[in-house]
Amino acid sequence: MNHKTRMWTDKKEERSKLNIAIAVLLLIGIFIPSTLGTNSISVSAGHSYYAEIDTKSDTSSWSGIVVQQNAIEAEASSEPFLTMALGEPITMILDFPGYNLDDGTFFYAASTSSRLSIFDVESISESDLSSSGIFRESEFPVFHPNYDTVFDNPRNTYCCDTAIVTLGGVNFTAFKTVTNYNVPIFLLKYINSYGQSAPLFLVKMNDSTCFNSQSCAAQFMVPAQKTYNFFIVGEKPSYNITTYVDGYRTNNIYQTAQTYNLTAEVKNVYSGEIARNIDVLVGEDNGQNIFIPYKLEGFIAKTYSIGRTDNDGKITFLAAPTVYPSSTDYRLYIGVLYEGDLLTTHEMNIINKDQLIRDSKPIPHTALYDNAKTAVNAMNQISYQLFKWANVLVKAQKLVLTYDYGMSSFTVYDQSTGMTNDTIMLKTGAPNVINAQIKYLGSLKSGFVNVEEAGGYMLMNPASNPIPTGDRTHLQYQRIETGEEFIITPTSLGFVQPNITFTFYDSYGNTLYSTQAQINSSLNPSGGVTYNNDLLKTLSNALNQVVYSLYYSLNY
Repeated sequence: MNHKTRMWTDKKEERSKLNIAIAVLLLIGIFIPSTLGTNSISVSAGHSYYAEIDTKSDTSSWSGIVVQQNAIEAEASSEPFLTMALGEPITMILDFPGYNLDDGTFFYAASTSSRLSIFDVESISESDLSSSGIFRESEFPVFHPNYDTVFDNPRNTYCCDTAIVTLGGVNFTAFKTVTNYNVPIFLLKYINSYGQSAPLFLVKMNDSTCFNSQSCAAQFMVPAQKTYNFFIVGEKPSYNITTYVDGYRTNNIYQTAQTYNLTAEVKNVYSGEIARNIDVLVGEDNGQNIFIPYKLEGFIAKTYSIGRTDNDGKITFLAAPTVYPSSTDYRLYIGVLYEGDLLTTHEMNIINKDQLIRDSKPIPHTALYDNAKTAVNAMNQISYQLFKWANVLVKAQKLVLTYDYGMSSFTVYDQSTGMTNDTIMLKTGAPNVINAQIKYLGSLKSGFVNVEEAGGYMLMNPASNPIPTGDRTHLQYQRIETGEEFIITPTSLGFVQPNITFTFYDSYGNTLYSTQAQINSSLNPSGGVTYNNDLLKTLSNALNQVVYSLYYSLNY
């Protein structure tokens, strides 16, 4: 190993093995063979464990840790998932949780502190690696008393190749050392609970070749003869979300297709402080959705209602789960948005999703109650028209959208009129059946189209920016492979006038073209061509039942 050379706890109650295989001894740049045993420590996910490793070797300063990942998921926490006491220098193989975080934005961290807060992390400087710095004799006697003459002391090992490391959305200047297989290990400074400075070692979760020449998820090099706590920390902020349903702290919503006050209380994981003025959403995947009434296998229809937390770190939504019939790919959740990315998510559980009930469930706040009734009444009209188009008229609006990036041209062919133009015209209440294509100089190419409605009516959040729930942004969208026929129904009606955007992407995800549609908001059936689709009939009937269940609960 060359001498220039993520904090989450698992929530599942699964059992796992933390396998500690002591393979070879480590001396910087040299592997010293040793015949040692393999220890197995039984751990229960979601708890911190203590292990003590002590063996003899000829190396004097550092131990190496090769990290493999077990089948345990993990999430952010200021608490360690493992505490380990190291004796004489060794190299060992450890199984860590966190395979679900391998997206390139998380680190494993090793520290002598029992907690890790981003607010106590500091950038490092050359003076921190002096004999009286963060590796001082009282804390790291392995390098002393002759610190400056030890050839592999921390200054010689880490100083002074710098790198910017982002933790919890904050940038720090770290020192970096690189192993024989070009895997970086980062060093920052940490202020512990006694106000003393200490080293913080960070290694990126990433498939690598470690210094035992084997595949690994990460690797550490830490001073021997010390006890370490291991954490996972992300580049982006992490939050804890607590949910309240109709004022009661719970993750459970009893009945699908009824309205509930869903409140989220958000705190920063690392500090425990309330998270003010951050974007939070209530999201629904593959629910009943007027805008995307036709479910496509393999593609997720997403619905978001987005707002900002108040000074108490809280936000309240009017939420109505819409799963019906019961579906295994349905999700309702609260999440935090950070720079356009969905971070922490908190899953909600729907107790009764197999059947609809007709039951009065009014909302206690008058302004919200009136607004919700207005919104649901409007959606009831739109969904009824969709049911009528599919089951009675047996017709649809059919469009073919084509973007040719070789000629920078966009065309819309309307089968109802037989006309071709450059404007997408959609109709509220109708099944708008769309086939989107990407071409290059007339030849079909693979890619995707994303269709999004912003500011429309939403079954899952059946209100339109009322008091007391405050301003909410409604987004409903789906990304579909080009050539795949899909159906949308605009929710434009009355004072609600959403924007519908179509964005074309190539097969690599690069944006090619984006355009907005025009909407005919009249509910009077007109135009269209014959379209007999049995699945659309079934789905529009189920959608109509969900809407009516909401309508009944608010109006009776």
